[in-house]
Amino acid sequence: TSAVSGGKNILQWSASTNSWTAVDGGLVQISVGPDGLWGVNDSNTIYRRRSGIWEVVPGSAAAVAIGPAGDVWALGAGSVGGGHPVMKR
Repeated sequence: TSAVSGGKNILQWSASTNSWTAVDGGLVQISVGPDGLWGVNDSNTIYRRRSGIWEVVPGSAAAVAIGPAGDVWALGAGSVGGGHPVMKR
């Protein structure tokens, strides 16, 4: 809920401490998949977190989502008739 560079702060739940722990970075949208975290910041940059490191993913998006098989879907940052283009990685 706190404003940081890139959007809002990112928190991870810790069952062992029964509390939230801050993770580096800032995003406006986040999605969890079988191979890690994906998110989009306030500049429509797409990120993927693996091994504790945020990696920039080529392209730009308004939002990302991960399917049950690990398919990554995104709403493009541009607009088309009716909304945003839909992309699949």
